[in-house]
Amino acid sequence: VPSMAENNHTLPADGWTTVIRPKTGWFDIDLHELWQYRDLITMFVKRNFTVLYKQTILGPAWIILNPLITTIIFNVVFGGMANMPTDGVPGFLFYMAGNTVWAFFANCVNNTANTFVTNSQIFGKVYFPRLTMPVSQVLTSLINFFIQAAMYLIFWIYFFATGSGIHFTLWLLAIPFVILEVMLLGLGVGIIVSSLTTKYRDLAIAVGFGVQLWMYASPVVYPLSMLESSPRLKVLVQLNPMTSPIEIFRMATLGTGTVTTFGIVYSLVFTAAALVLGAREAFACDIDEKCIDVAYENAALNGVADKLTVLVGDLSDKASGKYDIITANIVANAIMALAPAVPGLMADDAVFIASGIIDSRKDEVIAALEAAGLAVLEVKEKRGWECIVCKKA
Repeated sequence: VPSMAENNHTLPADGWTTVIRPKTGWFDIDLHELWQYRDLITMFVKRNFTVLYKQTILGPAWIILNPLITTIIFNVVFGGMANMPTDGVPGFLFYMAGNTVWAFFANCVNNTANTFVTNSQIFGKVYFPRLTMPVSQVLTSLINFFIQAAMYLIFWIYFFATGSGIHFTLWLLAIPFVILEVMLLGLGVGIIVSSLTTKYRDLAIAVGFGVQLWMYASPVVYPLSMLESSPRLKVLVQLNPMTSPIEIFRMATLGTGTVTTFGIVYSLVFTAAALVLGAREAFACDIDEKCIDVAYENAALNGVADKLTVLVGDLSDKASGKYDIITANIVANAIMALAPAVPGLMADDAVFIASGIIDSRKDEVIAALEAAGLAVLEVKEKRGWECIVCKKA
């Protein structure tokens, strides 16, 4: 397979087994290509386990100990000291049910949140579908979830045998869909955070704290029925996309919970939005091939190489379609020559940003842009560097 830059601007696509192109839409996810790299995903999953439990005394036993200790603490603090209701079911199982689902989601988000930053060196050296990294993190969390769910089942059998009144319901059939939704929601939120983290590194620190706060806005340590006397607060909690998965899991395995059609639909819509949110594509061109190689290296370091196409040539010759933002960081003569072609490439609400060391010819450039049918919105200057922001007149 040729390198990224070669595949896009030097070599013909005909005859190659793999053609690397940018994504052209929100739902443009090549699942077939992702399936072709299933061996790589499996390798990443094994790596995740190895790195996580290497040089630990208890090793994978922490998968069970973490939720078990957390459940005991919840049972003592919220059940014993705060005396919160548990809808008539054993508090231990009530907290373990909520914590099992929540821990699955939290692991998906936390493990995916730093994917693009921590793996930037790999992205810059070889091509593979970028989704393989976050998907492997989610699958690692899924394995942890199954182990914790097995522990939950053991405790469930014990409490069932002692006549605690718990029972399975028909909602049990919805559990596979709940697992899938939590996976996709965690993947979507994690990818959004990971994309933002490439620019705002503070998020890498804040994401763990944010997920902890999110837990208290979810019915993990309290039932949704507890909020019946506070309608506004109940609505706010129902706007949390994790509320329905947790309540459905409890309803399925304990026979208690508050499941509403609104909550289910809202959670699914929020999950879909989290998965498709983000910039769709970017196109660039330059007459210098070295600049193109550097552009791909920078895109790879920021985890957006699969959304970028860079070609050798002039924008007026290579670009097609409509764009929301067009930028040109070049000399005055080039901006004036490019100006007539720009309006035809702009979407209705698009902006064109021209910049460069053009201070001495700023008036000429502005005149050329206005003559091409562009209206100047703003002009900024810093140490001889001019930036001119325009839209279609």
